Amino acid sequence: MPLNPIVDTPENTRHFQPMHAALEAPILADSLRARIHSGIEQYRQRHPLRSKSAHRIQSIERIYEICRNAQGDEQLLEALEDYFISEDFYCGPWDRSILEECIVAAIAAGTDIEAPFGFYPPNQPSINRQAQETITIAYELADFVEYAIDKYVQQTVLEEKPYRSDDITRIRNILAQENTPEEKAEALSNYLNSPSFTRSFNSQLKKYLLSALKYAAETERQVAIRPWALPSVNDENPPAKILIYVHGWHDSLNSAEPLAKEALKHGYTVIAYDNRGHGRDAERAVRGISTDKLRIDFRKFLKHVHEHYPEASIALAGHSMGGAILTTEKAFIERQEYVKSVSLIAPAVMSSFGRLISPVKIFYRNMHADVLNAQRASDRFGGSGPSLFGLLRLMREASRALLALFSGVSRVSWKVYAGRKDISVNYREFEDLPEAQHVRFFARADHAMHVGHHRGSINRNILADMNAAMQPADELNARSFMAS
Repeated sequence: MPLNPIVDTPENTRHFQPMHAALEAPILADSLRARIHSGIEQYRQRHPLRSKSAHRIQSIERIYEICRNAQGDEQLLEALEDYFISEDFYCGPWDRSILEECIVAAIAAGTDIEAPFGFYPPNQPSINRQAQETITIAYELADFVEYAIDKYVQQTVLEEKPYRSDDITRIRNILAQENTPEEKAEALSNYLNSPSFTRSFNSQLKKYLLSALKYAAETERQVAIRPWALPSVNDENPPAKILIYVHGWHDSLNSAEPLAKEALKHGYTVIAYDNRGHGRDAERAVRGISTDKLRIDFRKFLKHVHEHYPEASIALAGHSMGGAILTTEKAFIERQEYVKSVSLIAPAVMSSFGRLISPVKIFYRNMHADVLNAQRASDRFGGSGPSLFGLLRLMREASRALLALFSGVSRVSWKVYAGRKDISVNYREFEDLPEAQHVRFFARADHAMHVGHHRGSINRNILADMNAAMQPADELNARSFMAS
């Protein structure tokens, strides 16, 4: 239903109309509260019967209470958004509230507040943001081989296969030799095909290492990045806190923007990059990109940032496929002492195919229509990247990694953010975790929670948790999920 703009009038700026015998009529001291009141009045005029229902009387009284208690416009808008996304606000089975829409339209009328509560304006202009930088990252044979070893170790109990520990030691000795990369690759290939490599038939380790040798043909890569930094940050004054954002399937680095704007308020420098095959990456048209490559790319990017800012503490945030990448790289992340926090935003995990709610619509796209249109307006939207089957394999692996993570001890603070309206990832995946208190559930959030409706409330929660984790290292030692 189209909403008519609401214009403030002297009549509706005098005072609130009492909605209940127990509700006083506070004076409208400013135009923002007047617009909220006019939005409520418009709702009452359109839906006189519905507005008298018990749950709507309660909702409206709560909104007036927020108006009375909030200190300043910013706090009022934040408190109102937090209420709209909470389980306390009734919105019906279709997750649509005409009351909320009337209030949002009233706030937006005649104000310079941009996109209140994450509602995008109609007729979205084309988003054509150029990547501010392109960096070159060099790859070495050891990057691919160590990834292959880590992947094998993560899936295997080495104590049950002591011969594999010996093989891994010999492989690392080959890498440590002072030979050319070509000579090392040849020596490794010869070892894998020799009798010295134990039980080579149908060996998963051998399979992963042969893939690593194939990937190692790539010695460098151009990566499109987009940084957000405070004006005070420069070469003489490097950042103390950095947030690295990893986007999702068929998405781009642009989806970091709402979270980045919130992070800037807390003193972070934010860096996002286009995943291989996504955004404006050179391999955008390449189909069926291996998720192994995406995971190796993440490792290299994280190391690249740390090498340039060795004194900075780093937080990581990954959305959807990006969250799955971070989850499967948990062992690698835990070894990096400078990483303090990981935020998994609607991470793409799937414990079984029976829990895949919507295989047709998976990630493409569970979000409000106007949010989807805003995403599609970007020339970075889409791409090829991993195939759907490759993504599903990553989701299964991420599910196992997440279960292992929440069952043990972690140095890094890991948090999961899940929406109960997400039809791409079943939120029940996170209810079943051993330590589910490390998951924040949002009653009205969908898969694109950090860029969609009510994104402000969600991103504030993410930053609050992130800030708590970015404490001095001595306060974070021996952080344990089991002890929290």
